[in-house]
Amino acid sequence: MTTIPLGDKPYATAYYALGSEICQNLFLENSQSENSKAQYYLLKIPGLRRFGSVPTINYSACRCNFTSTGYRTFVVNGNRLSEILFDGSQILRGLLNTAGGVVSAVENGNLLLLVDGTNGYILRYSDNNFTVISDPYFPGVAAGTVPPTCCTYLDTYFIVNVPGTNTYYYSSSYYMSEENNSATPYDPVNQQGYWNPLYSGAKIGKADNIAWLINCNNYLWLFGEDNSCEVHYDTGNYNGQLFARYQGAIINVGCRAKNSVATYQNNVFFLGTDLAGTIGVFSNDGMAPIRISTRGIEQLIESMGSWSDCQAFCYAQSGHAFYVMQFPTANRTLVYDMVTNAWHERTSLVQATGLLARWRGMYVSTNYDQIIMGDTNSSAIYSLDPTYYQNDNPTDSGINYIRCVKTSPINWSNGVNVIYNWIQVICNQGSGTTVDNVDGVGTNPMIQLAWSDDTGQTWSNERSAPIGAQGQYAKRTRVLGCGMGRNRVFRIAISDPVPFILVSLLINGNPCRF
Repeated sequence: MTTIPLGDKPYATAYYALGSEICQNLFLENSQSENSKAQYYLLKIPGLRRFGSVPTINYSACRCNFTSTGYRTFVVNGNRLSEILFDGSQILRGLLNTAGGVVSAVENGNLLLLVDGTNGYILRYSDNNFTVISDPYFPGVAAGTVPPTCCTYLDTYFIVNVPGTNTYYYSSSYYMSEENNSATPYDPVNQQGYWNPLYSGAKIGKADNIAWLINCNNYLWLFGEDNSCEVHYDTGNYNGQLFARYQGAIINVGCRAKNSVATYQNNVFFLGTDLAGTIGVFSNDGMAPIRISTRGIEQLIESMGSWSDCQAFCYAQSGHAFYVMQFPTANRTLVYDMVTNAWHERTSLVQATGLLARWRGMYVSTNYDQIIMGDTNSSAIYSLDPTYYQNDNPTDSGINYIRCVKTSPINWSNGVNVIYNWIQVICNQGSGTTVDNVDGVGTNPMIQLAWSDDTGQTWSNERSAPIGAQGQYAKRTRVLGCGMGRNRVFRIAISDPVPFILVSLLINGNPCRF
């Protein structure tokens, strides 16, 4: 009898000969107890519970999700900027001049700045006045100038990029709340004087243009389009060059997927390419780059064909912090866990076809003691709930099941054929949970087991086994008579809307002499 751990580094290898690796809708948890059955196990991802009512009109995918320091949450769907209230209801706060693409947002505590690549917009918190920026020195306002696609905030200054150039512009200090510290409130009618053509900086360490900029750890990170990144800081020289490059902070990794840039605490994450053109997912150690992607993840991204449209965000929940990468064209979602340094995929099950698509969660903020998420294809708003074991459908009252899938390492038995008498799945037996529908889904949950003798290129038919109704903790989830093979990979799957903790496989088999 053999126990097979399910691996603590999914997607580590790039080669099928070493084993097909699938880890969908399950994330790694390290055991903290000496009494645990294994050093690590896999947990089912949280469900997407609808926050508020079913949308009566679909205004398209979430383009932005932002919570202010005053605990006000705003989302952009289509061309609509809406505020999400504590009960999930929405109030329209303004209309943008575009209906698609990523919207970048940042605040200074009194005003919300948004840019969408066509205009800049300001929402004044005090009276909810929403205005298109008309200051003649704001990029994109004057004829022949290019509007920004991203914005950030650092040391009382709003900062925006100018696409196709190595230049960025910053506002006057305390822009739109205390201009030049004179306590002059923002005037949405007379907007002149908040931006100045002399208030600018440039990325000059390398010759590529700025693809994205962001504040991380109170430093201004400038991501180049090709193969470089540099870090600027506030010099305090208000009469000269306010922002300057940090000495030695030129990183030889660029960012061709500009919307992949995201931060969590003191770290920045992005999908980039190095000087050799090699794709990788990077974070930072101080101001030095760290490659966090495995070769398996890099091969997955390379196989997508189109990956530069990646849209990413970070969130933390239940002791873990995640960097979520959405690939719209490739229709896939890859997720990195900053705590365990392990990767997994997230999917959505299309009920009508039974096929898998990318995960529906899109952009995130935290408010009302909840993780609030938008949707990849609709104006639905969700709460990411670890005690909710299915996803709500975005535009109706039905539910969508979460299909969890994990493959095992290869059981190659030194190349000897093995007769598999039975396979037992070690998980949280007795976790059945009645779901309120006429079919009684979840009352007696089942796992599906399949296997492959060609390292995961083809699979057997699935065999089902119960994990136990609620309270059946001694249930053995076992599949009998699993044939004979060598180099065998097992695949465990479950779609029932119940809590699921996957630990390991227990194998009873006999080696053959042929």
